[in-house]
Amino acid sequence: MKSQLTDSKVKALKAKINRYEVWHSTGTRGVGRYGVRVYPNGRKVFIFATQLNGVRKIHTIGDYPGVTLAQALAFSPTTSTCLLYTSPSPRDMRRS
Repeated sequence: MKSQLTDSKVKALKAKINRYEVWHSTGTRGVGRYGVRVYPNGRKVFIFATQLNGVRKIHTIGDYPGVTLAQALAFSPTTSTCLLYTSPSPRDMRRS
């Protein structure tokens, strides 16, 4: 599901049998996507999805309501993407 996320929409998201994600529609391509992952127990987590060289990564921003929608959307995709892809991941470090 893709729409503009608002605080009232995030608050109204209900738990379902399976985990699901609701994505924030920004209309911008190439910088990643913000979303909310809703778990069956009702937990809501802000996430940020990026893709580089065909590899999709989903990064957890924080749990709602501990992290507000405004704080989650302030998560800088440019800075985080640069930091994430210039430093080796723990998986890559284990391989060497």
